[in-house]
Amino acid sequence: MKRFLIVFVFITNIVILVYAQSNNYGNGNGTVIETMKDGDIIWIIRKHIQTVNIGDLSEDLNIYNKPVLGIGTVIGKLKINDNINITQVAEAIISNEYCYCLKISTENNINGWIYCGKYEYIFAQFKVPYFNNRWEIIENIKIGKKSWTIRKMIYQLVEVWEVLNIRDRPGLVETNVISKIIPPENGNSQVNLDVIEATEERETIDGRTDKWLKINYHGVVGWIFGGYASVERGGPKYYTPENIINFRLGWH
Repeated sequence: MKRFLIVFVFITNIVILVYAQSNNYGNGNGTVIETMKDGDIIWIIRKHIQTVNIGDLSEDLNIYNKPVLGIGTVIGKLKINDNINITQVAEAIISNEYCYCLKISTENNINGWIYCGKYEYIFAQFKVPYFNNRWEIIENIKIGKKSWTIRKMIYQLVEVWEVLNIRDRPGLVETNVISKIIPPENGNSQVNLDVIEATEERETIDGRTDKWLKINYHGVVGWIFGGYASVERGGPKYYTPENIINFRLGWH
């Protein structure tokens, strides 16, 4: 895995943060394809394949000829309910703000870029798909007959309202219970948990299909089944790159 190399470049009061990206995405979505310099801006270009239906959450419906910061040469325009195919994500960090654009093609064969916003750090962790290499592959493990792809989670919080086992590894087979989550007040108050990692794969338990989540509960680090965890906020349950993009361009 590549290590980060961080260089601060000062140009006319603009700080450009240039960094070597980890590239542990198995040649799938998130894989760094190239870096592209446009004036003082350096864009990190990642592979990302996804189809999205444009909804009323989309703010800028312009299609640009290249990655932009909201101003550039417009080559087309999207409409609500248009279906688009995404092929790449472009990221840049300018003056501690995180920007990203999506390379798309439309049903009318227009190929270009759409601007998805510029966010301060506190918001970028929830709104930028590959913030801090979100969803990179940490490891691949095999337990019994099941294989699990373990992915990195960023600022993912969930709530648990019932007594729940914590296991040493994901899954019910050939794993051990190492502790329990016990909500206070007999289940009338939730336990808030920070999710460190998650399985890419889902499992169905008691009619619930979900990921396994690696959490830290009072110093105990282990795995819980996500089907028994919930979130109160609007938007996607998990901050994965695909979910973030779909919510950014989709519907209320």
